[in-house]
Amino acid sequence: MALDRPPIAAEIRATLAVAAPLAAANLAQMAMQVTNAVMVGHLGAVPLAAAGLGNALNATLLMTSQGLLTAVAPLAAHSIGAGDHPAAGRVAGGGLIVATAVQRR
Repeated sequence: MALDRPPIAAEIRATLAVAAPLAAANLAQMAMQVTNAVMVGHLGAVPLAAAGLGNALNATLLMTSQGLLTAVAPLAAHSIGAGDHPAAGRVAGGGLIVATAVQRR
């Protein structure tokens, strides 16, 4: 007789399967900032402060850009679910325009 695992275990495994790559990407980004600080640290306080300010600005712009573009997926999915494929195309095109505009700044 096989032991049935409770459904919560399957949900936890599925959540971890999705969350692990996201957590790894976040840790890699933090490691890049630490590496930057280590490489610049020996140059002095002013260059280290400039590198820290650059990292903070980069993180702020990255989060703002991701926040703006997060709306594209649900809007496109809603359009596709409603059978309105031209609207999904317009949403995706608008997302590309926003991404390009944010990238150029």
